[in-house]
Amino acid sequence: MKWIDNMTSAIERGENGVCPYCGSSDTEHGFTVINKITRAGYGSVWCNACKKGMHLSRMIVPDGAREQEAPRGIEYN
Repeated sequence: MKWIDNMTSAIERGENGVCPYCGSSDTEHGFTVINKITRAGYGSVWCNACKKGMHLSRMIVPDGAREQEAPRGIEYN
């Protein structure tokens, strides 16, 4: 699974996938709302095992999405 697939799964179903780098299922996702009226913000998916991830900025954060910051030390590709 590629990171974009993980992000799509997080947006559509609130589910995590496996890491495309190390194959770990210890992945997480989170979104941050910047503008509460328009729900504009950003999102991230990451692997807790190998510390790699993907960041998607300038998106509309879906209602009910998990609002959580990615931990420090994630290497975004």
